[in-house]
Amino acid sequence: MLQIFPQCMLQWMRMSLLPSILDMALVSSLSTLGVLKAYMNLFM
Repeated sequence: MLQIFPQCMLQWMRMSLLPSILDMALVSSLSTLGVLKAYMNLFM
């Protein structure tokens, strides 16, 4: 388990260019969801 984890991390770092773009999209969508939730809490 401890030997597999670093390899997965290295693979992730190697493929980190595309996931970074996906992370940006995910973060932006999550932030918009958070804003919507805040508005819902305000109106409730």
